[in-house]
Amino acid sequence: MKLKSVDTGHSAKRRRSFALGLGGVVCLTVALSLVSLALATTSFPDVPHTHEYHAAIRELAGKGIIGGYQDGKFGPDDPVRRQQFAKMIVLTGVDLGKYTVSEDDVCLFKDVEIGGYADPFFPDKYVAVCAAKRITLGTTPTTFDPWEYSSPDTR
Repeated sequence: MKLKSVDTGHSAKRRRSFALGLGGVVCLTVALSLVSLALATTSFPDVPHTHEYHAAIRELAGKGIIGGYQDGKFGPDDPVRRQQFAKMIVLTGVDLGKYTVSEDDVCLFKDVEIGGYADPFFPDKYVAVCAAKRITLGTTPTTFDPWEYSSPDTR
């Protein structure tokens, strides 16, 4: 004669509570890992906590809208070049869900380089989207002057 095991419901509740607790721990661990990764990648030695725009720079860098130099610095007082301006504006639009950037975007300006190793869309795809949305224009119909500094009279 076989005896049947009777589940009173307590062990099922315990298993469910354990699974929920374990799931919570996993989610918390992943969230903390992502936060620590974001903090590690958005800290610039030349942007101290006391800098006027520290929070904004950190937030935008965390979203990938802006970045620093290869030496880890940001250059908060450096002027912005036209191609950098295009990238920042377009990535802000992407972050807000208003723009997309893809391989299909074609830059018509002859003086804009085709994407690089670190970011295959920079600068040509961002300049293409920026121009298509008429956020910025070329300095002539076929030139953009990507290395010039962005200013109200060159946008």
